[in-house]
Order: sequence, then structure tokens, then C-alpha cells
Amino acid sequence: MLLMKPICMLKAKAPAIAVSLLATISLLQLGNAYPAGAAVDTAAITTALEDGNVFASGIRVSVRLNGDEATISTYRSSQANDDDCRIEAVLAAKTVIDLAPDDIYRVVVYFYEPNLSSYKQVQITRGDVKSFASGETSKEELLKSLRIKSGSMSDAGENVASYLNASRRVASAQKKIRTRIKGQDIEILCQMDGWVTDDDCKLEAMRIAQQALKAARGYKRVRIIFTDPRGGVKDRYVELPEDVLKQLAGNLEGLLAAVPLSNDASRWLPSDRVNYQKLDIKRLKLLPGPLKKERDDTLARLRELASAGVGMEPFLDALFAIEDRVAEGKTDEAQELLATLDKNIDEQEESSRIARDYKPSKDEKDGKNASGKPGSKEKDRTEVSDDGTMDNPEIRNKILANPKLAYNYWRMRYIRKDHAPEDFPNYLKLLKVFVSTLIQANRASEASPYQSEVETIRKKHPDWKI
Repeated sequence: MLLMKPICMLKAKAPAIAVSLLATISLLQLGNAYPAGAAVDTAAITTALEDGNVFASGIRVSVRLNGDEATISTYRSSQANDDDCRIEAVLAAKTVIDLAPDDIYRVVVYFYEPNLSSYKQVQITRGDVKSFASGETSKEELLKSLRIKSGSMSDAGENVASYLNASRRVASAQKKIRTRIKGQDIEILCQMDGWVTDDDCKLEAMRIAQQALKAARGYKRVRIIFTDPRGGVKDRYVELPEDVLKQLAGNLEGLLAAVPLSNDASRWLPSDRVNYQKLDIKRLKLLPGPLKKERDDTLARLRELASAGVGMEPFLDALFAIEDRVAEGKTDEAQELLATLDKNIDEQEESSRIARDYKPSKDEKDGKNASGKPGSKEKDRTEVSDDGTMDNPEIRNKILANPKLAYNYWRMRYIRKDHAPEDFPNYLKLLKVFVSTLIQANRASEASPYQSEVETIRKKHPDWKI
């Protein structure tokens, strides 16, 4: 995946270099955020294409699915020749077929001219991709076998819809855009959440109208209707004659020219930008720069743990602390933190392995002791001290070192097929050790969630005299 962006950058300026690099693609297992063979939708494919930098940066991609065929619409760079289009089409097809190897047989890529008056079409089958990846077909043979068909668009409404759906300039107008032509008027229907202000709708209407008249020249008026996808508010519409639009556009350009826009290092660190509650670790990308390979390797290990059900918050705290140091240029500190995080991951992987390989006795499987009472074993999987508590120096040391890591480890070890950890008295004893250990270390705030869980278990099992 890392080579895809350089390929896209090189091919427009030096097609021969791009063609030679195409051979490298067959050696890559292009990664994506979706498991192979899983059902995918147009959003998943679009995200994979954009995240993989298959096409030039800043160009939106539109995807449609019809049975076993995926249709991709995008723009052709003014510097791109036919071989460049073929290469991009191969990359796009490889990405799509990797996502759904059993569902997608054919990928058709349309490269539109900026005004959408004409396009180039490349069609690639699953067999083409597999044959090239296996080495049965050389790059020269593959490029020669891919025919480029040229065509033109005769329907102005379809031109406008395709152009707007593929333009990042109207990305804030959510979801789908539909168009129709009425005489000399262009009508555009697009979804816009009801909470968006009227002023924002007007500004968005100007941008959409400008792009629409570029795609369908000769029309005199554009009417944009904003519809709330949830039906919370009535449709709102803006009607802009061509002469009024030109005047407004000129005024807007003057206003925008007076507003300075700079490219500079942001003062917002990576940890300031993230919301752990909504973070999808499968799609998380790390900053470029020092230790990139090492950080990516660590992230891959965390993804494995996350897929096994291990809580990620403490690990993500550590990971973003490293990202902050990278952003600040503190490479030495980042390296030290990375070494510590890798050590914690080593311990968690070992803990997960022990828990996974643990084979309980028959009584433990039944959640009983010799008396036959569920969840009251004389000794469970965690060492019990002589006084019957779950307290010993080793446990306390692990809690103090990393309470969340220790908690995840022991909770996993108390999970049974028919019983939750909360059904075992020793699990309650262990939580009490968490609370007392952290409070005695003047870390009461960290003890709070474990105390809450103690109280919840007491309500569930009021008969336990613990």
C-alpha cells in the first residue's frame, strides 16, 4: 500500500517509470480495513480506494455495484495518458477484488474529462488481476490486453449528477445528488441535514450551482433543493440565474481573497484530535516520520489484541503519547515510550495465551466446588493466600504497574461458557484488592471503576459474605 501513492505521483510525469513500477504491484498484498470475502458496500470500496491513494489526491471517487460488477467513476488528470489510466484501473480493480474476492468478477473504471463531455473506460476482470499477480501475465501483456474505450455523454442531467457526486467541492452536501433538466433550467436535489443553517445552505448552493454550470454549459438557471434525509424539516431551495451566480461568485472570490490561509504545523497534537469512544483501530493511521515502521508494527499487534477482545484504552493512551512525541520532533522520547508499550504488549499477549490455553478441571467447568455450589470454588485460577483472600505481592505489583492491563488479564481468566466473571466469589475478592491497592497508593481516582463493579456484584449476589 505504501507504494501506491508514489506510483500515482510518478505516472503522470513519467509513464515509462510508472509502467516499470507496475511489476512491483504483483508482489504486494494490498492491505485494507475489511476482511477478505466479507460483504462490502459502495462506501467500503470508496474508502479503500481513497485511503489507498489509488487515484490522484483530492479527486473524489464514485462507486456503484450491480451484481458481480463494480463501476468506478473518477476524473482523468490532464497529464495522464492511456497507460496511466490502465495502471490506475489495475490498482483500483486489485483493491476492489481484494475486498470481495468471491463477489466481484468485473471492475469497470470510467475516467471522465473535467467537463464530463467525454470519458475513457477500462474494464478489468478478476482473472486479469489474478493472472498478473501470479506472474502468468507480464506487465506489458496486461497493459496491451486492457482496451481503452472512449465515449461521450449526451445527457446533461447525468453529466451534472456524475460531476457533482465525484467532486470534493460539494462533499459537505451529504449523501446522494440527483439532477434533472427542465428547459433551460437545471434542478438539483441533494440531501442536507435539517440542522444545517439557512446561510450554510445558501453558500453550499452557490458552490453546487457553479460546478453544475461547468458540467452542463449553456443553461441559464440552477435550482438547488435541499432535502432532510430524516424528514425533520421541509425542503429548502435556492434558485440562481446564471448572471446572478456570476456576480455572487465574483463577490465571493473577493471576500475569500481577503482571508489569509496558511499551511503550518498544527498546534493540535494527535492525542488532542482523537475520540477513543469512536476510534476504529482497524482504520487508524499513524503519523509519517521517525520510527514509522516500528510504530506500524506495534499498531498491527494492537489490532490483533483488539480482535481478541482485549480492552484498548490503556494501549491507545500509550500509542498516542508516542504520536505526540513524533509530532513534536522528540524522537528519543518516542523511542523510549515505544519500547515500554511493546513490553506491555508482550505481557498482554502472554497473558492472553495463558488464558486461552488454560484447561479447567471438570468442577471448574461446572463452576462448582466439592459442595456442589456454583461459583464457590475453594481455589480458582488466581492464587489465593492463606487467609482466603486474593491478595499477594505479585498481584499488587501487577495492579500498580498497569491496572487496566491487569484487569483485562484476570477478567479473561474468569470467563466461562455458562458463567460471567461476576458469578465467582474470588473475582469479587480480586476486585477488592484492586480497590485497596490503588487507594493505598494514593490513586483513588483509578480505583473508582473497580469499586463501582464491586458494588454491582454485591447487589447481584447479596448472600455472599465477602
